[in-house]
Amino acid sequence: MRLNDLKLGARLGLGFGLVLLLAALISLVGWLRLGSTLTGIEQAHAATERANSAQRWESLTLLNVNRTLAIAKSGGHPDVKAHYTPLMKATSSEISEMQKALEADLTSDQERTQFQEIADRRKAYIASRDNIFGLLDLDDPGAKDALNGQLLPAADRYLEAIHAFQVH
Repeated sequence: MRLNDLKLGARLGLGFGLVLLLAALISLVGWLRLGSTLTGIEQAHAATERANSAQRWESLTLLNVNRTLAIAKSGGHPDVKAHYTPLMKATSSEISEMQKALEADLTSDQERTQFQEIADRRKAYIASRDNIFGLLDLDDPGAKDALNGQLLPAADRYLEAIHAFQVH
């Protein structure tokens, strides 16, 4: 059967049906592409939020490192320590909350491993910081050597790990 053998109404119906089918296919492809685009936007937004949180984490950590250095360089002066200690505790608390929120959003084993490395480095930094403060409380002359030999390298490793997580 040929198209010319069909009546005009049947040919128009067939043509209109093909146009409707093509319109439906175009709509379906558009809908699927829109869904894909929205998913991409959501993923990009989540990645940006994560990077911003990690950058804030890094900044707060650097702030506390500098506060620690101020206390240590002052030789543990009571006024300096009294000023910075509550600020450091508040910042550490904020860092802990941020760390928990970021940890809850981890999706891969690689991210979990990287995050565990950050946690380990944070523990090492805090242990070194507490050691320095203990030496300063005892007026130990080795506090300055420990500051340069232990605390600063531990702080650098901790900050490097956070930065690596941020740019990942």
